[in-house]
Amino acid sequence: METAVSTLVLLPNTSNQIETFANSLISEIVNGNISAIETDYRLKAIENVIDKVRKNKEVKEAISNECDNYGKKQFNFGDATISLSSRSNYNYSKCAKWNELKGIEKDITEKRKKLETLMQSISNEIADVETGEMIQPAELLDSTKIISYKFIKSNL
Repeated sequence: METAVSTLVLLPNTSNQIETFANSLISEIVNGNISAIETDYRLKAIENVIDKVRKNKEVKEAISNECDNYGKKQFNFGDATISLSSRSNYNYSKCAKWNELKGIEKDITEKRKKLETLMQSISNEIADVETGEMIQPAELLDSTKIISYKFIKSNL
């Protein structure tokens, strides 16, 4: 019987295997041997699986507990060095001064975004009607086609 683990172990898990597999996929796509869209679609599906598993609170806890068994901040596992660290999150919203500064930051961000939108829409320098300051058009650095996938839930 096929299980999730029996499928997972088929994937590359060492630096050399990852490099070889990635280069092979790239070559197959570039040479037209496999559909670029189908390959990207499958990679996106795998990425979604990885995200769901890694974001699961119980899985995170299981990984953390297993790492604790090694008793070190850094250890080798397979072809990787695993480093453990921690991160703390703080709530600053109870401080009036912080809220004041956050409000100023929000106002400045909104003004900057409006200016950026204006700069993207003009092709020649214009004067700001309020200040007379000259506004230059934004320089387009590059433009990339975005491909996104929305997986349809099936009843299977």
